[in-house]
Amino acid sequence: MVIVINWTEDLIKENILNIVKTLDISHMPTRSEIRGVTGNDALTNKISKTDGYYGWAKKLNLPVKNNDTLTGKLGERTATEILEKRGYEVLQMSQNYPFDLLVNQSVKIDVKYANLYHGDRGNFYSFALRKKYSSCDIYLLISNNDANEKSIFILPAKDAVQLQISIGEHNSVYHKYLDRYDVIDKYLKLYAEIA
Repeated sequence: MVIVINWTEDLIKENILNIVKTLDISHMPTRSEIRGVTGNDALTNKISKTDGYYGWAKKLNLPVKNNDTLTGKLGERTATEILEKRGYEVLQMSQNYPFDLLVNQSVKIDVKYANLYHGDRGNFYSFALRKKYSSCDIYLLISNNDANEKSIFILPAKDAVQLQISIGEHNSVYHKYLDRYDVIDKYLKLYAEIA
């Protein structure tokens, strides 16, 4: 027999706080932590389909564990600030949207953020795209070096048919996309022409 739960906002909140108490943690529980306590994905699915982990953490005044979600949100905020300073209108999408930013109500941008990785054969930035075929028009890749200096690579999604992108610290095939805001403008022009 399948038990159907009527998930109200109060019930989601109560369940999250019960897991925090059970695990004796002071952060928003992760998907794996919730699954470990509940033994299923009912609550994790409901969190994802409502405000997402970041949204619920904010609602419950719980810090987000330093993970990919936190890094992703930092990247989205940074990208939004950069684009708005350049005069673009930017809408940040909810956590479970297939892309992160909607620019001028047309161009879909997915933001990826990476800190410098020091490797045996050189330093580089690694961006996990996680899907070979994108649901965005553009990837905006933000690299952050050891001096906390950021570089912005604006890459058409059609040129990123892969799961991962690595960009060398000083040189790579992707450096031709450095500060290419004209790519966004070309997409905006295209959307305006076909509207």
